[in-house]
Amino acid sequence: MNTQHTPGPWEAQTNRSPLTITHELPHLPQAKGGHRQFREIAEVYVSDKGDGAPEDFANARLIAAAPELLAALENLLSRAALPGPARKNAVLRERMISAREQARAAIAKATGGTQ
Repeated sequence: MNTQHTPGPWEAQTNRSPLTITHELPHLPQAKGGHRQFREIAEVYVSDKGDGAPEDFANARLIAAAPELLAALENLLSRAALPGPARKNAVLRERMISAREQARAAIAKATGGTQ
């Protein structure tokens, strides 16, 4: 993979508003007071639903997992040859082909390319 995005891991900072997705910059010296330095990747604004906005926290966690999800999907796709039973079973073969197409489409959406 030719990574063009900020590499993972990303972390969801859910103790402030807006919820912030960050990447630690370990190569930089610690800031004054010994604080680690981070790059902000995204912000998720908490909605006014009055229920603690669990959906917003889930969105922040999903965004923070994006680099690992992309890497895992690419790894799975690279190993997703049709197993022996799938070659003989038309339904299983179609499901595997569909899953591989979905994986390629998701990777293309995430990377801005085609697979």
